[in-house]
Amino acid sequence: MAAFDKVKSGYPGMDDILDYIRMGDNVVWQVTDIDEFRFFALPFVAQAKQDGRSITYIRFAQHAPILEDLDRVDIER
Repeated sequence: MAAFDKVKSGYPGMDDILDYIRMGDNVVWQVTDIDEFRFFALPFVAQAKQDGRSITYIRFAQHAPILEDLDRVDIER
């Protein structure tokens, strides 16, 4: 994929509102609970798998992992 190519978020309605996420975008979520982030992260990863994109999970936190299904996911610690 080239820089600025459109990427599906896993939420078609959000894609319509945002005109998709673009390769190279920095997406920042302010949440009060890790489950709020999980709500967006899990569909995004599922969509990335469906689209055949590479996925790198950068893990440095002490909380329980966000992703449980690590099939086709590279992990960096």
